[in-house]
Amino acid sequence: YASTRCFHTSGITLALGPGPRETAVTMIRKFKEQGALISFDVNFRGNLWTGEEARACIEQLLPYVDIFFAARKEMLGLLKTEDPAGCMKLLQEMGFRGTAVFKQGGKGCVVATGGELVRRPGCTVEAYDTVGSGDIFGASYCYGAMSGWDSRRCADYAAVFTALSIGEYHNVKNSPAKEAVEAVLSTID
Repeated sequence: YASTRCFHTSGITLALGPGPRETAVTMIRKFKEQGALISFDVNFRGNLWTGEEARACIEQLLPYVDIFFAARKEMLGLLKTEDPAGCMKLLQEMGFRGTAVFKQGGKGCVVATGGELVRRPGCTVEAYDTVGSGDIFGASYCYGAMSGWDSRRCADYAAVFTALSIGEYHNVKNSPAKEAVEAVLSTID
C-alpha cells in the first residue's frame, strides 16, 4: 500500500455485491492511510443496484475520496440535481472535501474545488468508439493531479487525451503520445 500513489475504483465494483464492496472500502481506507490519492467514479449502473443503495454506499466513502467523478445523468440519479454547484454542496454535506469533476461528455466538464467552479470545454472529435471514454478521462485527469497540475490543466489534459483516444485512427482506438496531447493543449487558452 505504501508505494501506491493513486488508487481508483468505481461504483461498478461497489455494486457487484457485499464481498467486492467490503474489499473496495477496506482498500480505499488502507491506501488513504498510506497517503495515496483516492479517485472514485460513480459509474452508476441501474441494473446492478438502486440509486438509494448507491448513494448510501458512496456516502460512506466520500470522506476518503480526493477526486470524485460523475457524469450528468449520474449526478441527477444520485444527487437529484444536474447543477454542479448544487451537487458539490450535497457532496460536502455528506463529508466530501476533495475535488469533484462533473463530466459533460463532448461539452467538457465542471470542476468544483476549493470553493470555486471551473468550467472547461470539451474537444470536437469524430468519434470512432466512445466505450471507455469516461475511464480514459478519469485516468488522464488523475495523471495530471499526480503531476501536481491545477484543476484547469488536469481537465484540459483529460479532455484532449480523451478526444484523441476516441477518434478514428486507422480503424483502431488511438493511444496518443504525451507530445500529441501537449501540441493540442498549446492551442487552448
